[in-house]
Amino acid sequence: MTILIHISVVIQWENRVLFVQETKPINYGRWNLPGGHVEFGETVHQAALREVVEETNLAVVLLHLVGVYTGIRKPDSHAIRFVLTATPQNNSAVAGADILAVQWFDLDELIELDDSQLVSPDMLRRIIVDLKHNRVYPLETLVEPD
Repeated sequence: MTILIHISVVIQWENRVLFVQETKPINYGRWNLPGGHVEFGETVHQAALREVVEETNLAVVLLHLVGVYTGIRKPDSHAIRFVLTATPQNNSAVAGADILAVQWFDLDELIELDDSQLVSPDMLRRIIVDLKHNRVYPLETLVEPD
């Protein structure tokens, strides 16, 4: 079995959230939060900052932990996704590596998207609901090495 550790970052600007449109063949054209795999030797915080720059060319400040979400992809992989919130220094996101486009969405717009338009739609909808209900935790909840 393979265990995949992912990071996703909810970048918020004036009541909107930044989503990226994927180029990977399995998810081509689907919307997702900026993020990706945590690399070996990298903390979750480091992975979050790196992935945001790679995918959106934005510098951000991490704010909160939204949650840790899990999914099982049968028959042989288990995914663990850490989701953090962040605020950008500006809203001039540009599609970066492996990204077709970036777009700011209202949370209600995201809920209305068809499952075929989203990467991991069930998990993304759960994250969106948690955000709408302001379910966030102090970033310090995630204890990492210095």
